[in-house]
Amino acid sequence: MGCGTAIMRLVLFVVNFLITFLALAMTIVGVFAAVHYHEMKEVFGHAAMYITFGTLCLGLMLLIVGVTGVCGACVQGTKVCVIMHSIFLVLLILAEGVMVGMGQK
Repeated sequence: MGCGTAIMRLVLFVVNFLITFLALAMTIVGVFAAVHYHEMKEVFGHAAMYITFGTLCLGLMLLIVGVTGVCGACVQGTKVCVIMHSIFLVLLILAEGVMVGMGQK
């Protein structure tokens, strides 16, 4: 393994560890908002449902992406986690494109 490969693995690990940590925090906020849904509904009205479950779903999707990225950076013999990480990233990018397309009329 060359120096460039080792640096790229380290960068992949650090970035995906941060993504995993922030996604875990976002998931905890989503669960907290779901538990206290009635208070959220008083503050945000009808949008509370979208805020609560949007935060929860986005946190879980980013958690999956982060964990597969960390596992792909740590495991050297297999490329399965890196391929899964790439597939999840492509799916997130496509979902984002669909959401942007739905917002424009």
